[in-house]
Amino acid sequence: MVAIPTNSFTQNKKWNTFRGKNQVKKGDFDKAIYYFQKALKKDSSYLKANRGAGRVFLYNYQLFDSATFYLSRVMENQVQDSNYFDIYDWASTMRYNEKPNEALKYFELFKNGYVVGKKIDQPEMSRLIDENIAYCRNAAINMNKPKTEISVNNMDFFINSRESEYTPVFMEHDSSLMFNARYKDLKSEKQFADYQYMENVYYFDLKESVASTFDESLGQGSHHAVVGKNFGSDSIVLFYQNKLWVGTTFQKRLSEQKPLPEILTDFYFQPHGVFSRDQNSFYFSAMKTEQDNLDLYVAHKDEAGNWSEPKKLEGEINTDKREDSPFLAQGDSVLYFSSKGHNSSGGYDVFKSTLKDGVWTDIEALPYPINSAGDDIYYSLNEDETFGYLSSNRTGGFGLMDIYSVRLIPVPTFDCPNFENPELIVELDITESVDSNSVELAYEWFFEDGEVVNGLKQTKQFNSPGNHIVRIDITDLTAGQVEKSEVVEEVLIDSVDFIGFKSKVNYLVGDTAILDAGVSYLENVKFTNYFWSLDDSIIKLDNPIYELPLTKEGKHVIGVQLFGHNNAESDSWCHYDTIYVRNKEDIIALDTNEFVDNNGNQNGYNNNIDTSDTNSTFVDKDSVDVIINSGTLVDDLNINPVYFGFDKWNLNNKSIRELNQLVDYLAKYPSAKIIIEGHTDAMGSEEYNKILAQKRINSAVDYLKNKGVTNQRIIKTVNEGEGNPAKPNTLPNGEDNFEGRKLNRRVEFKAVK
Repeated sequence: MVAIPTNSFTQNKKWNTFRGKNQVKKGDFDKAIYYFQKALKKDSSYLKANRGAGRVFLYNYQLFDSATFYLSRVMENQVQDSNYFDIYDWASTMRYNEKPNEALKYFELFKNGYVVGKKIDQPEMSRLIDENIAYCRNAAINMNKPKTEISVNNMDFFINSRESEYTPVFMEHDSSLMFNARYKDLKSEKQFADYQYMENVYYFDLKESVASTFDESLGQGSHHAVVGKNFGSDSIVLFYQNKLWVGTTFQKRLSEQKPLPEILTDFYFQPHGVFSRDQNSFYFSAMKTEQDNLDLYVAHKDEAGNWSEPKKLEGEINTDKREDSPFLAQGDSVLYFSSKGHNSSGGYDVFKSTLKDGVWTDIEALPYPINSAGDDIYYSLNEDETFGYLSSNRTGGFGLMDIYSVRLIPVPTFDCPNFENPELIVELDITESVDSNSVELAYEWFFEDGEVVNGLKQTKQFNSPGNHIVRIDITDLTAGQVEKSEVVEEVLIDSVDFIGFKSKVNYLVGDTAILDAGVSYLENVKFTNYFWSLDDSIIKLDNPIYELPLTKEGKHVIGVQLFGHNNAESDSWCHYDTIYVRNKEDIIALDTNEFVDNNGNQNGYNNNIDTSDTNSTFVDKDSVDVIINSGTLVDDLNINPVYFGFDKWNLNNKSIRELNQLVDYLAKYPSAKIIIEGHTDAMGSEEYNKILAQKRINSAVDYLKNKGVTNQRIIKTVNEGEGNPAKPNTLPNGEDNFEGRKLNRRVEFKAVK
């Protein structure tokens, strides 16, 4: 064995670190990391190699989590105050990793110890440190502003790479995304002074998740970049030779690249622009001279087709920092743009402004997570403005600028618990307002929900907060006529926490149920989105009003999921109620042409109580003889089957609701006992389906036992396997009956008295 001298070990790590630094100077950062890591294999705590690797990841790759790994070693092994720029690097790493308060502490340490303490006369350094301190303070405030249900997701390796991808432009007609990058497309291609290659346009097919190579028709003589599209056409705005041009797309290729009128492009640098929907206004970012700031401009076209001289946007949009990437929305009444001013959280943030009386006002930053500690820019939306895209170098990406998708409308999941609403009971009394003059009177109350009752006083349970109108007919019983029809204009119920919707309970086939969730209220909460579910299906209708055509009889569970936020955070809330639909011929007609339930309620409304038990069943023709003969209503077990996912036996929220109803039923009828049947669809072998059916039975039994149901109440379990389907597993043509199989994956209950 040969002993390696200590100085050889030391020289080895120093030599590799030296070679790594040289590769940084050459712009070959991959080789630099290779040598730094080679040095660290010899000594993982070696400060200079950790510093070199950390700075490459921080400044050149912008992979902030990797930078944290190396620079944390630098901070652990640093001799106190030996290198103030290590403190600056660490502060920058914390800022990009969305830790503004910790970053602020180190930026101020750097400023006080180096810039002020050593009296360094470097105006640019002083400006930079003050800018970063401001970013941290702004981020700490902005991160605590109300959050909304917006999802921002990295487009992943299908589009993004360690290089920069930016300026996404969504092409609605073929569901593709155009973007820019500076890849090495040709072997002969040379790097520019910034160590990057020629800028070019690329395409990504969102349906097939396939990216195409660069557009060879553009050539490699100059930078080309797509910056926006003209809505309602196939024309796009391009950046070429430091100016903006207009081109068209054909078979996912650019063609007919044309310059804009000279009056619109007489600028030193003009990187981004967008036309209004009517093509009569053009908004763009530009620098008039090399010394100018990048500001936003607008020009207008008159009736003769002539463009006006571009002018800077009026109002406070332009700052002493850079503004870029304008995008128009909401009928050109809203302008989105990116700015390094306006109290940005770091670099470029996305802002929104509203046009009022010809001036852009009400400038506000878009909330987290659209904005971040990194540069957030090139924000744009699709035509119906439900989703969009942006570019960002935020932490967690693949490196440098990545493209992110932005979904403005949250995705309903209905995984929140059923919101328990209070009973909205009001005592009503008109005794003091009635002068009968010794005449015998009758008082008939007509409520909005269809309930009709008699008497001077009423205890009324309303189905929702808000204003309720009540009509009272006063009848002279001696004369047999209505003497007075009085309208009580307001029965006001307010400031009551309530999640739900207003609707009737009983309907006929052919009716349209008007379900109104706008009655929902929570203190200090602003609701932003309303979604609905019908039985097992989620209806992605973002509207407080759901007009539901009723085409089939039966029991239907309606759910509503509301999204909203308070001053601190966003959340969602769910509520479920039941409606019943019957064929008209099955309903016992009354003289009033209304139908009743077995409590005698006429056209009853959903008053936010559990309507799925036996007290809500209809009196139909088949029950008439029994009722007449016995004088009592037959209580049927009105519990839906519990359904399961494919090859699953776990209980979901809806299954639990049904089982809770069964628990309530057994509590109501102490002598009742139940039989539990387990079923599967026909996928898989009979033997396996027997096992699966038993697992489903066990899930239901275990839940019931946990709720206090004893073995004596469950007199039998029946494992049907696939042998007793509720619906055919296959269609008449032999194809798979997917909907039928869903109804076969179930556990059913039968009551025995």
